[in-house]
This record gives sequence, C-alpha cells and structure tokens, in this order.
Amino acid sequence: MKIFNFLPIIVLFSSAHLVHSAPEILTYSGKMSVSGQPYNGTAELKIALVNRTGTFSYWTNDGNFTTPQEPALAISVNVSNGIYTVRLGDTSITNMQALPGSVFKDHNDAHLRIWIRLGSTGN
Repeated sequence: MKIFNFLPIIVLFSSAHLVHSAPEILTYSGKMSVSGQPYNGTAELKIALVNRTGTFSYWTNDGNFTTPQEPALAISVNVSNGIYTVRLGDTSITNMQALPGSVFKDHNDAHLRIWIRLGSTGN
C-alpha cells in the first residue's frame, strides 16, 4: 500500500469547538492519479493523524492507534476523475471511528497520513 504524508491539518473550528471533546467530522478531499492520468474507481484508504515525526498516532480510522503503524482496517471511497472526499470521524462509514474534538486541542502537531490501495490492482 502506498503511504502519503500531508502537511499539518489546519482546523478552522471556532474556539468553542476546541474546548470540548465531542466527536467532530472533518471533511477531507484529495486527488489521485495513475501514470499521470486521473484515477476512476474505488480506493481503500487507511487514515491516521500522527505527530510530526510519524512515531505516534493520535487517531486512526479503525481506532487502533496504540502503535504508529498502518491501520488494520480500510475505508472505501469512490474516486471520480481523480477526486475523492472522505468525512473523517463519520461513524456511518464502515471502519471509521469517531474523531474526538480534543485531538486538535491536545495535539497542535497533528499531521494527516493516508495509505491508499486502488481498486483490485493492489497499487
């Protein structure tokens, strides 16, 4: 599975959202291509919020963040013309755990890490 590291997450919640620990939903969109062409199809994503060095996970999509490794379970997203959107913390998505609002309050160095497998190709 390919790993993609992204810049720190910038959260634009009001200060009222940051003082409690209720679950939040953070919408994230990305773009993927294969050999320079936009990808169309299904992709499996494994997602984590990690520290700057990637040695500690603050949250993962499958709730197993005791070690900073690839989550065991993936979520499935549809990709059209290379574009996909996923709602981090939306528990209506299979294998998606709630995203506590406190994760950004307690950790000012949260970085998004995504592992991607495209369709049945295993790329």
